[in-house]
Amino acid sequence: MGVVVRRPVRLVAVLLMLVGLVAPVRAAAAGTSYVTAEGTRFVLDGRPFYVAGTNNHYLGWGTRAEVDSVLESAAASGYNVVRGILHSVKGSPDGTVKRHVWNPGSTADSSNMGVHGTYLAYWDPARNTYAFNDSEVDGLGRWDYVIYRAGRLGLRLNLAMLDFWQWAGGSQQVNAWYLDGYDAAADPRRYTFFYQDPRARQFYRDWTAHVLNRVNPLTGIRYADDPTIFAWDLMNEPEVSSVALAQSWMQEMAVHLKAQGARQLVGSGSEGFYDGRAGSDPDTEPLAVPAVDFQTWHTYPTYHDVSPAGVVDLVERHCASARRAQKPVLLQEFAYPAATEGARRSRAELYRTWLAAVHANDDCAGWLYWRLEGKVKPQPTRPHPLDDAADPGTFVWPPDNGEGFGINGPTDPAYPVFAAEAARMRAKNTPTVVDDAVVGAGGWTYSDGWTHCTDCDEAAPPVAYHERSQSWSAVAGRTATLTFTGVRVRYHGVTASHHGVAAVSVDGGPETMIDLHRATKTGDVLLWSSPTLTRGTHTLRIRVTGNRNPASTGTGVTLDRAVVE
Repeated sequence: MGVVVRRPVRLVAVLLMLVGLVAPVRAAAAGTSYVTAEGTRFVLDGRPFYVAGTNNHYLGWGTRAEVDSVLESAAASGYNVVRGILHSVKGSPDGTVKRHVWNPGSTADSSNMGVHGTYLAYWDPARNTYAFNDSEVDGLGRWDYVIYRAGRLGLRLNLAMLDFWQWAGGSQQVNAWYLDGYDAAADPRRYTFFYQDPRARQFYRDWTAHVLNRVNPLTGIRYADDPTIFAWDLMNEPEVSSVALAQSWMQEMAVHLKAQGARQLVGSGSEGFYDGRAGSDPDTEPLAVPAVDFQTWHTYPTYHDVSPAGVVDLVERHCASARRAQKPVLLQEFAYPAATEGARRSRAELYRTWLAAVHANDDCAGWLYWRLEGKVKPQPTRPHPLDDAADPGTFVWPPDNGEGFGINGPTDPAYPVFAAEAARMRAKNTPTVVDDAVVGAGGWTYSDGWTHCTDCDEAAPPVAYHERSQSWSAVAGRTATLTFTGVRVRYHGVTASHHGVAAVSVDGGPETMIDLHRATKTGDVLLWSSPTLTRGTHTLRIRVTGNRNPASTGTGVTLDRAVVE
């Protein structure tokens, strides 16, 4: 069991309390709903929640101003999710008892792995075991502000519990705690040890339990209960020697997260290769790992030997897998390199093509690109808290790290493309309302025998209808039909003591009997919701049966509106 190091200084909490920000955030966050999964879609408050957003790798160690720069840019672009990774892990404090497999002392800027002395887990020589750093200055507590700020901006966070890669320690540093002379870049045990060794597995259980049970002093909410967190990834890009080992580990650890009371979704963070590479298998994982709520995939054509045009084929393939499995799939990372202005313009159009494919397929749950960057304090950087006081007016766009993937805010031609495509994805989260008074193309078709009224709200007793109108019939066999394009439809009507039974069906299927009788007359009542339908054109029919509840004094059937998703 790791030793938890707790630092008593709660500098950020104190400062924010002084300016009166803590209490309002607690109240706002507590009233926010959780995103859930339903079929191939994410759902929020009963409505679709298609994801459009980005990744950023330095949220957990960037200065407060750097965090603000990224999150404010994401919010201004209309994103709804930002993904990050809980970094970093190191050896013993000075690297002598247990050496570091990376350079935690780098003075590069935040984007280029200058972590300002931040670390979340380390080897404690005094106890000869691992320990956790909870400090709000240079430890896990720095995430308190990230979560707080994201919630204030209306953003959700997708957080990976750990990184597979050694760039900031990750699981490779954990391996090095136990394997003398371990080569984090080349040792073949990098794909097995962490997932099999009892000590490494226990570290993961302890670490994730520790994260989930942390209470954020800025919000008063336990991480496991905070709806600002859209989802947890078990790991960022867990690469494993075999599909069987990967799926066994994922299932065990996803169950563990949920046993700790995590109320958010759980994903694997997998790269989602189809050939079994890195332990991935999108076709078998949904059934083999039922505790994982959604599937993920990452694509870097220049690294993965995929043509740019081939990405569109992968979009269709992954979303077809999602449809068969009835689990959402998220394109969680993607990037294409660009080193010149001309290349960046071409890349922007390439991204537009990829995201158009995601948008067009309703079985694709969304996208997060790699990666949005904000302005950063130029190097040399210093350990926290020194750089938290740095003047943001001196910050610069970070130099490229050689990959050519970064999107430096509005300086990159892809930036407005992502904003426009995010708006298109968000539009899918807004249902279409068809009032009863809308007839003809895009509206209702009524048989004869229906009565319509407009501006007919009632004052005594008060009854309000949607758009102040309603339609009704008490003649058996009369129908109202609506042809719509979507995946679900909801029927709203008017209930009253003299109303009868309606028969509701979709596409000529079995009818559902809906009793509209209530003691009190009420307008715009949700009476029936369809199951999730295949995306396409469907027809809703409402039929007057002529039947009634014995307590009713009439057989009238009413229509106030339909809501199409």
